[in-house]
Amino acid sequence: MLIPSIVILDYGVGNLHSVWHACKQFSENVTVISDFSEYSPATHIVLPGVGAFNVAISEIRKRRFDELINSSIKEQTPILGVCIGMHVLAKIGFENGENSGLGIFDAEVRHLSEQAEIDEQRIPHIGWTKVETTNNESQANNDLEISGYFYFAHSFGYVDLPKPYILREAVVGKLRIPAVVKSGSVTGVQFHPEKSGANGLRFLRKFFETGRNNSEQKIS
Repeated sequence: MLIPSIVILDYGVGNLHSVWHACKQFSENVTVISDFSEYSPATHIVLPGVGAFNVAISEIRKRRFDELINSSIKEQTPILGVCIGMHVLAKIGFENGENSGLGIFDAEVRHLSEQAEIDEQRIPHIGWTKVETTNNESQANNDLEISGYFYFAHSFGYVDLPKPYILREAVVGKLRIPAVVKSGSVTGVQFHPEKSGANGLRFLRKFFETGRNNSEQKIS
């Protein structure tokens, strides 16, 4: 495949180095930017994520990354949101108050204890959990390679997202957590692919094989 040009958005959340290191395994052209003005056209955009919804969405807007994301969606550039990077793609989040998200997915982000009996769950949900297919026929043949166990670390998750947008779920007790969501060129993952070993790298490789590529070099 053609080697991707990857841009990672730095909006003040953690885990940038781990995400950068994982992306570098698939391209030498990986750039971290902290403001829209630093952006050059890329084939793929990554929103990393360790942090709180309210801080992340505030920084995204301050750095004009919301404009970048919306314009990139119009150009059908593949975008990947990881953990909090997935959360901010929702309509609204309730971490540290009520905060409007980017509204790409018609869902709310709420504490896991609001979604299931607290005594049935381990919250925060931290560790390796198997990602399972859903009964969603429209997503059954999606070409992203997502199978096996992935590493999770979160206390909040998607609520009320229409099923056609859910590719995979993680089952924790009585709770089914949307683990992979997709709308057009935008994909969100609740797990951390950069911390998920071979399964995470296989997913990233497949993601970077999708969509626009402008380089003439190829991944070996």
